[in-house]
Amino acid sequence: MDNDIVFGADRDVRVAHIDPAFDGVMHIFDQHWHGIRSATGCLPGRKLGISHKRRLNGGELRHIEGLIYKWGIHTICYQGYSDTADELVGIIHESMGGDIRQYCVTHVTPVQFDNHFEMHMLGKMAARLRSKELRRLGSVKPDFASVCPVSWTGAVINLPPAIRHGVQSLRSLDTVLIPLENSWRKNLYTNVLAADAVPEVARILLVNQASFLGEVSQSMKLRVIGFQTPQVLLGYMASSALVMNVTLAECQPMSQLEALAVGTPCLTGPLGLPGFSDHPLGQLTEVAMLDNPAQIARKIAPLMQLWRSDPKGLRQMIDDFLAKRIHAGLNSYREFLEI
Repeated sequence: MDNDIVFGADRDVRVAHIDPAFDGVMHIFDQHWHGIRSATGCLPGRKLGISHKRRLNGGELRHIEGLIYKWGIHTICYQGYSDTADELVGIIHESMGGDIRQYCVTHVTPVQFDNHFEMHMLGKMAARLRSKELRRLGSVKPDFASVCPVSWTGAVINLPPAIRHGVQSLRSLDTVLIPLENSWRKNLYTNVLAADAVPEVARILLVNQASFLGEVSQSMKLRVIGFQTPQVLLGYMASSALVMNVTLAECQPMSQLEALAVGTPCLTGPLGLPGFSDHPLGQLTEVAMLDNPAQIARKIAPLMQLWRSDPKGLRQMIDDFLAKRIHAGLNSYREFLEI
């Protein structure tokens, strides 16, 4: 809700990894930025949701300070940035000084700089770094220091959700899920056309309508399921043979990590994460030509066939990838937050 701050909401802690080293860490995120909220929800530590739509009032600021004292918080990590977050950085530094270490992780890519808000926020973060109110600025985009030289030179690695009770669902081996919004950056049409061209694919589930696609392709495979809650979407992922997230500009897509967490491979563009792009699963699922449906389609059939020829091997490949990803993610946050 726009007028509330939210601490420890069930949706923000349900699939979080648990690590005692992060008990004194509070991640502060924006409730309305759903991708960042999903990524934050998988991290160990305390969770506080705010809103970029308005300033925090005095009562809320006192409440946040009370939470810091109550839970023994020594480190704050802002996931994404806004004017609201920037003001909070200054207030916490002024009232608590060096007792609270403050960090920020940006989830933006340079492609998004046409939205000038992103550059304004990077400017504000850089100013807080110079004043030593923020200790570090990190990014989930590899080599982001080449874009913003004041940022940490490592990459902060997103974690997959920790699925503790499993997602029970009967897998349909001829179904593909495309959970993309209808925008140029998300590349919805290219993904749909690629899946439609593969004979092994009998059904394509879409979260958003590929408007006017009928003027180009008369597919009978499409079914629009509409917006879903995170938990229901995991069920759709678990019941599909493949999730597709081949977008034109990406960092570390949560759709991939959510799909893998329920045992489903996910196609992406080249993510450039050392140790993961050259993993056997990365080689099967990363696509080089992002705007070419024919090239993407060539990646789909082998994965569909693996479900029939070697399902155990595919599951082992996914499990190995996930284990390495969790290890790398926790280590990256420990290093970045200096804990």
